[in-house]
Amino acid sequence: MQAMFPKWMFPKACVALKEWYTHAARDPLMGDPKPWFISFCFCEITIQLVCFFMGVYVFYKGVEKCRWSRIPLMLYGSHTATTVFSIGFEIMFGDFRDYNHPAPRNMNERLFLLAIYSPYLIIPLLLVFDTVFSPIYRETKITTNGKTKVK
Repeated sequence: MQAMFPKWMFPKACVALKEWYTHAARDPLMGDPKPWFISFCFCEITIQLVCFFMGVYVFYKGVEKCRWSRIPLMLYGSHTATTVFSIGFEIMFGDFRDYNHPAPRNMNERLFLLAIYSPYLIIPLLLVFDTVFSPIYRETKITTNGKTKVK
């Protein structure tokens, strides 16, 4: 949220943490966010955050009881992975000369920054693969006494 809203909206400790992080990790995306990055942050707040809490609810209740969650979780995971993939591509191949913030100076610093963002790509991809291939979401037919039920 700090990439989108003014500093005065956040506790000083949170602002200081962001400043420390952006300088220590040399993260110009958070330090000097451009409109494309802010649009991803907007999607994260309006779409991904809502779906995250839905996912927590589903995993708490049990996926077996919430089969309706397959498509929303699949969309959440693919959307999140797509945005983070774009961010990773910018980290690895972007030209940071237009940024007014310390940026990676060499490949090691780019890889370090990419490693920070990588869990936000890997976990949503695992969620997508789980929702696509998990047998829990498949319908099963049970035949008893000549009657077929879809479970």
